[in-house]
Amino acid sequence: MNILICGSDLSGKTTFAEKLFYYENDKFLYYKDTDIEASRGDLSFSEVTDFVKSYCTQINKHCIVDFKAPTDEDKSGYDMVIWIDTLEENDVDFVEPTNADYTLNTFEDTSLIVESIIGEING
Repeated sequence: MNILICGSDLSGKTTFAEKLFYYENDKFLYYKDTDIEASRGDLSFSEVTDFVKSYCTQINKHCIVDFKAPTDEDKSGYDMVIWIDTLEENDVDFVEPTNADYTLNTFEDTSLIVESIIGEING
């Protein structure tokens, strides 16, 4: 399963992504936007994330991508989209996702959401 964790800058994407990753890290590979950006060379960001998702599938791991994903196009191609919506106002360049599977408005209920996601993955 390819999971995108998106939201405005400073919304808590990395905090949530790390919580999900460390819950069962043997099942996931975790890619932060800065890691992808640093390694992409001449490739577009979407080409690198497509490679990352394909690689995870090949080695039988689930993929977590922690990325602002400002447009709906950036949010496409994932099995699950988690929107971290903890700020009073989103960045002006961030479009609210139309396809979010989960929306996190506070960090009080993160354990329940993480357990629900793990349940979906484990079937």
